[in-house]
Amino acid sequence: MLRLEDIRVEHGNMKILRGIHLEVKPGEKLWIHGPSGSGKSTLLKVLFCAEYFSGRLLFNDQAVSPRTLPDYRSRLGYISQKIPGFSSSVEEVLRYPFMFRANRRIPFPMNRAREILTRLRFDTHIMSRRFADLSGGEQQRLMVVLLLLLDRPIFLLDEVTAALDPDNIETVVDLLTKAPDKTVISVSHNSEWRRYCSRSLRLEAGDFMETV
Repeated sequence: MLRLEDIRVEHGNMKILRGIHLEVKPGEKLWIHGPSGSGKSTLLKVLFCAEYFSGRLLFNDQAVSPRTLPDYRSRLGYISQKIPGFSSSVEEVLRYPFMFRANRRIPFPMNRAREILTRLRFDTHIMSRRFADLSGGEQQRLMVVLLLLLDRPIFLLDEVTAALDPDNIETVVDLLTKAPDKTVISVSHNSEWRRYCSRSLRLEAGDFMETV
């Protein structure tokens, strides 16, 4: 279980998050929406511990601290709005996280990779193509492939369908939310998430204004 208690983020005199309280149960699918600049991306960065904040972030009733951060981060799969500027091939990009010390004992799931690529309408030659030469929508879908291959229990998703056409949006959202044991927190302007999520919250001016 994830819990945020009185989370506040300020940049200079600007209040980005204003005392957020939130509890997300294991396996819950949560869609967070609201106007641009309301603090949605910042909230995901707090959950990933990539943003300085005051208040408490708890995982399974234990406060996340510098000591527990590596274990906590190992449970998270995070896709930010900014796609990394990889210059290597698609296959090298997909294999890259499996070279990290924490993942070296995990064999690269090639069959699973091919299965997901097929589901996301990629042809068989995509693995050899240069990642940087692909369109924004193709790169975005490949970040989803990478996330699914790592198979972390918690997905933090920041506008992962922003560059996709309607057919690909539906496929991506279905893939990311179909596993009942996965906890999914998605920030998106795309209302397609409403169909697949068990709860939706509106964030406005740094605070939750309503439950939809």
